[in-house]
Order: sequence, then structure tokens, then C-alpha cells
Amino acid sequence: MIGKTDLITVLSHTETENALGEVIQDWTEKGTLEGVIWQLSGEEQYESDKDTRIIKYRMACDIKFEITENDRIEFQGKQLDIEVVNDVNHLGNRYEIDLKEVK
Repeated sequence: MIGKTDLITVLSHTETENALGEVIQDWTEKGTLEGVIWQLSGEEQYESDKDTRIIKYRMACDIKFEITENDRIEFQGKQLDIEVVNDVNHLGNRYEIDLKEVK
């Protein structure tokens, strides 16, 4: 990547069982990478008797490990859901990833 980049953490979804057999869902660190994230849009919706804000972002990065739509991005104290992973140069190392934050 050329220019100023930020340190971004990729989280992986995990499930474990507690002593009662209940499934506990958690997010664990999969790895870190350098990239750039910028906001694309924001909108408000009224849903389930509450106001919901949906903010969409795009991330550009070079990666050394697999990132999928089942992972999540942690950046500046926010956890962002991955919507689409785009292999920009079709070589498996330069990506644009569409992200979504729901508040």
C-alpha cells in the first residue's frame, strides 16, 4: 500500500460450549494488517421500534491470510461486519472489502 495506512485487526467468529452445554459465541483475533478504511455512506432506519443507523465503509489492503464474509474488522474501537471481499487484481493479495456498521 502506498501512503498513510492504519493498523486493522481481523476477527474470526468462534463457538464454544460452557459447562451447561450452552453455545457461547465470541470473536477472536485472526491477524492484523495495514490498510485504509473510508466511509461510503450512512443512513437511518426505523426498525423493531428503534432507530437504527447503518454506516457503510470500504477498506483497501494487501493481505497475507484469508479474509471471508464470516470474519469481522476491528478499527478505531468499532467492529465492522464484512459484506463483500473483492480480489482487485485477481492475484490473491490486493483487496477492497466492503464493510457495514449497525448502531
